[in-house]
Amino acid sequence: MSTELRVIGAEEVSEAFLALGLEVRKAIGPALAAAADPIASDAAQRAMSNIRNMTSRWSRMKTGIKPSLVYVAPAARRAGGSPRPNLANLLANRALDPALDEHSAEVVAAVDVIVSEAARSVGF
Repeated sequence: MSTELRVIGAEEVSEAFLALGLEVRKAIGPALAAAADPIASDAAQRAMSNIRNMTSRWSRMKTGIKPSLVYVAPAARRAGGSPRPNLANLLANRALDPALDEHSAEVVAAVDVIVSEAARSVGF
């Protein structure tokens, strides 16, 4: 259903980042999230144009950071059951996956720059 962009050796890279200084580690997460911003922006536009009856509230996307990944997801959340149970599939198939496909080369290049700068900052 959803598309992933995997970085081979990501766990090893994460472990290597732990050896970096605290300032470098703190800068990596926001830099990775910034690399995902074009996907979030494109997905929001695609949601509005490719999904019928889409509202701006549900088309907004957010980027998030976890220790082992960066993700793009809808910003809105609903507490109860959804009156539109197929919305998750529609967002994934018509907005998020195509946006990732469109921008995957940019994200790979951005991650390469982030890793290179982090390594250079500690003398690699």
